[in-house]
Parts: sequence; structure tokens; C-alpha cells
Amino acid sequence: MTQSLLESAEAFEPEEVERLLHDVVARLFKDAGASYKRTSASGEDYSIADSVYYEYIHWFDMPWEA
Repeated sequence: MTQSLLESAEAFEPEEVERLLHDVVARLFKDAGASYKRTSASGEDYSIADSVYYEYIHWFDMPWEA
């Protein structure tokens, strides 16, 4: 798990980051007794994990850092 986190910090492609972090994120949700797969009030499926990946990938894209 630690190796995946370290490798994800060096990855450039979003798909690679998601692949490296998926097991870590899935484990965190499992340990918390929660599911990252959800259904909206309108019946659409979505994933909290996808939001986690997006935030991690774009963490340094802050406009005040430019």
C-alpha cells in the first residue's frame, strides 16, 4: 500500500494515478465500513472514489500557487 502511494506521487497520467490508488482507497472505505459507490437522489450512480482521485491529481493546480 505504501509503495502505491509513493508511486502515485510520481505518476503523470491520471489513469495511472487512479490505478495505483484504487486499492488504497478501496481499503480505506472498507475499513471505515462505508461504500464509495453511491446513488444520487435522481437515481444516477456515482463514486466518491472518483472525487478522491480528482482531488489528489489536481491538488497542486491551485490558482494561488501560480
